[in-house]
Amino acid sequence: MRWLRKIKLIVVLGALLELSGQLFASIADAVFPEHALEKIFVPHPKFGWTFRGTRDQFSRGMPSHVVQFNDLGLRGRATPTQGAELMLLGDSVTAGLEVPEESTFSARLGAINAGFAGYSTYQQLEIYETELSRFRPKRLGLVICLNDLLSMEMDRELRFATVQGQSEDHQHWSKRLAIFRMRETLLRIFDPVVKDRYYLRMASREPNETIWSDLKSAILKLRNLHGRFFFMVLVPSRSQIVAFARERKAFAVNQRFRLLSREEGIPLLDLLEEFDIPAREKLFMDPVHLSADGHALTSKAIAQFLQSSLHPDRKISG
Repeated sequence: MRWLRKIKLIVVLGALLELSGQLFASIADAVFPEHALEKIFVPHPKFGWTFRGTRDQFSRGMPSHVVQFNDLGLRGRATPTQGAELMLLGDSVTAGLEVPEESTFSARLGAINAGFAGYSTYQQLEIYETELSRFRPKRLGLVICLNDLLSMEMDRELRFATVQGQSEDHQHWSKRLAIFRMRETLLRIFDPVVKDRYYLRMASREPNETIWSDLKSAILKLRNLHGRFFFMVLVPSRSQIVAFARERKAFAVNQRFRLLSREEGIPLLDLLEEFDIPAREKLFMDPVHLSADGHALTSKAIAQFLQSSLHPDRKISG
């Protein structure tokens, strides 16, 4: 009868897992309800989704502060000016929705914050080409994190739906995906250990060649489209910083980006060593998103990087 007891045990464990999953989903819906997210995200036929203007403000619950977007979907009230000194293009790590606007590394640097939560590098390329290139920033920085490898994989599925002519399904799916990604950020808070391990494994393994090819292609197209000083900023995950401090671990993903930098002549700022400080874990709000301290350290590193790359005799504030 041992097999029968094993079956019962499996059934009970399965039921417990299902209940725990429902509990997490209920907490996520209560703290970060989907209808509230839909007030931020607006379906877009080309980008999948974008963000509403300043007339729609949203106060996040953790921590509580008002998040505003201008009519281009960029964070903040102001519209960018022509010939801005610096634009930083990226995903939710750049947007910095976890902290007040003035605490983000973009704001500290006086840069245009072109961070779009949930966007893959291809989506960032498309919105820069369509909406943002007209501002002709003197310097364009692409802020990259481990999320980009995951979002590029999802982006392939999204593009396949578009190629197949499933435009309505594409719009519906992309909006749902945007909401899912933001809710997943909240769930990450409730299960940080699992997420930390996940990102550490992702950083340690060689990236999928197809996904890496897509990512590299998007980066090179963005570099060529900008035509001015273009650089990359690689933001590590929390688990990478802890592992690096413990054993000076070399990460396969970081090595790929360094190789890309050398082969294509694209300046790269890898923040892995910059984040290796005693208070390293205070730099993050969750496994990938930065705290106010993390944004402050990032802005300082970017300012020093740009000063050494462009103007060794001129101080750039950070």
